Amino acid sequence: MAAWLSVLCEVDDLLEQESRLNFVRDVLLDSTSILQGGLVDLDVKSESAHTPGEMAAASKVHQISYAFRNHVQQLLSPDLYCLFIREITEHWVGAMKESHFQKQPCPNVEHYMEIRAQTCGLPPFFTLLESCWMSSYHKRSTALQGLQGCVEIIVGIQNDLIGLEKD
Repeated sequence: MAAWLSVLCEVDDLLEQESRLNFVRDVLLDSTSILQGGLVDLDVKSESAHTPGEMAAASKVHQISYAFRNHVQQLLSPDLYCLFIREITEHWVGAMKESHFQKQPCPNVEHYMEIRAQTCGLPPFFTLLESCWMSSYHKRSTALQGLQGCVEIIVGIQNDLIGLEKD
């Protein structure tokens, strides 16, 4: 769990410094590919398409993704790893959606909260918790799903309040 929190914070910090939406999308897609077992060659990317700062950030995200993949694959069963990475992929998809709202306002609060729930980073934690400590009955519990939804909203709002001054 600590490894995911570290990746989440580091990648988020690196990408918040970059403002181009296409760059953020490309790096998150690269990270997803790496976590799903692929290889990404930074040299293939056209240096003219990205600034030196973007190339450095992309290289760092790639390093983080490879290290995280190697670490987590040693700890989790293949099935659990796939579930865990699926949740992280959904997080990156949400982060791509959220990056669009740095340039333009979100159409409504409900849509914004849906995206924030997707980008707070909690679903991978819940996947690990469910697999390690909860019976199959509790994994399918609507009460647990409701709790997860409430916690995601609270964490999303709390994160926004803490980051408000910086943003």
